[in-house]
Amino acid sequence: MSGFSIEIYLMILLLSAMIFILLRFFLAIYKPKDQKIKTTNIQNLGDREYQSNYFTIIHGRMGSLQEKFTPNFSSNNSETIFAALADGIVDTKSGRLSAILAVDVLKTNFMKKNFKSFSQFFETSKLQIQKSLGDNINSNNLNLFLTAIKIENNVIHYANSPESNNRQNHKIGNTIIVYRNKEIIYLEGNYPFFLKPKDIIMLASSGTIENLKEVYIHWYLGLTDLSLKEKGFQLQKKVLEVLKSRNSTIILLEMPAKNLAWEKRGYED
Repeated sequence: MSGFSIEIYLMILLLSAMIFILLRFFLAIYKPKDQKIKTTNIQNLGDREYQSNYFTIIHGRMGSLQEKFTPNFSSNNSETIFAALADGIVDTKSGRLSAILAVDVLKTNFMKKNFKSFSQFFETSKLQIQKSLGDNINSNNLNLFLTAIKIENNVIHYANSPESNNRQNHKIGNTIIVYRNKEIIYLEGNYPFFLKPKDIIMLASSGTIENLKEVYIHWYLGLTDLSLKEKGFQLQKKVLEVLKSRNSTIILLEMPAKNLAWEKRGYED
């Protein structure tokens, strides 16, 4: 083989190695859309004068909260989503202001402060919300339904106030639901919950869950030919069919079909 041919051969090897390295780097930083957590929200006033529901959804690794509960697997899925929903019990201007203040405290604490656990974060935030209501609205009572969740590494941490009172049967307060394989799972207490591929998480305000039959949740969340947004719209339509319907808010989050973390845990679609 001539010297010229050897140089060409070595150049091809070098270029191949560079392409391989660049491809690996690209795949490491690029996440296809189907590996992102999808989110949507739908809100309606109902027949009330004021919208006393308020919410936020934050995408990205913005919080410095350190969980005691750590999944025993590593993941390249660094996506973090935080969501909070406040429902002012009284559908008045004060109820709306209370909800806005509550969500603002939850959002600020999540983004800027350190807590040892999600439970500590939520309980500390509740005390601050109560003080803020006293200072700004002259109310020392926490006349709010509060919900907050954090999804990270395919685990959902969550909290509700007031805590669930057999919500599945009595439908009191905001509700957190996981829809999985034609099954509805009501998240109660404050225990971390492992999510699976294609799970749909639903946060529903008190006015939503009181006026929405469970059969419709089963039906619309299970339809494969509707987008996540369309599923939310269909659920809200059913809520609005109820006479004298209250304020209603639905937040939907859909887990991706599969990612590396799930493959390491052996989950199948």
